[in-house]
Amino acid sequence: MQISRMDAGAALISSLYGSSYQDALERLGEIAPHFRDLIVEVIAGTVYTRAQLDQRSRELVAIASLATLGHALPQLKVHVAGALALGWTRSEIVEVLTQVAMHAGFPAARNAIMAAAEVFEAQQILDQKVPQ
Repeated sequence: MQISRMDAGAALISSLYGSSYQDALERLGEIAPHFRDLIVEVIAGTVYTRAQLDQRSRELVAIASLATLGHALPQLKVHVAGALALGWTRSEIVEVLTQVAMHAGFPAARNAIMAAAEVFEAQQILDQKVPQ
């Protein structure tokens, strides 16, 4: 029996982002259940489960994309936490955001780094050394 895209998306979200994102999805579902379902089924259950990229790579793509937008810092924090859960280091994430500055500008990268720092602090990994 094949798992539904909704179930696959829910499982992926739970494994990568944990209960805090589940709470956000529940709140979103109270306001806009169809929109919440699109996130779970289409983004997580269809796109994020495709075999062409692994989950680790997808998280870095998401981080770079969201940082480039410059106005999606809550979503960026979710993906920074997901990247950390998948084994990316603080140093690697900061390096991705540093490269974002070359393409999206220093203000977008600075804001993204500060948002990522909130996740690092919450996970108590702010003291890792970052190469200069």
